[in-house]
Amino acid sequence: MSNNGGIIKFRLPTGQNLAIRGSVTRNPARMSAETVANSDGTLDRSFTVQGYRFGMSLADKDVDGNPIDVDALLAFDKVDFTFLHDTERVDYHYGRAHLTGDPQIDAMTGELSGITGAAETYLAVPR
Repeated sequence: MSNNGGIIKFRLPTGQNLAIRGSVTRNPARMSAETVANSDGTLDRSFTVQGYRFGMSLADKDVDGNPIDVDALLAFDKVDFTFLHDTERVDYHYGRAHLTGDPQIDAMTGELSGITGAAETYLAVPR
């Protein structure tokens, strides 16, 4: 796994805090735009409003060396995530989020990928 990125901190509904080295891909818009072809050959756009979206690639173990329980991670709803981005020196806060996806672990690198999320709130805080 790359040294770019930082630490992702999860505050779970159980009160447990997790810290995992990882990387986040942020979607900067709260909507997506798709092209729609009309029957006369003209094109239009269709917009879909979405939550604050993000993708994550994580180490498959937390900072203490414990394996990540991926099933439990995906089962949580309305979780707060904070990504402490070391290289950008910005903290990204996603509130009341849920995770989706098809998680996969690369046995060679220990990278857990295939997880995306959507949050109801978002805040970027420079350090």
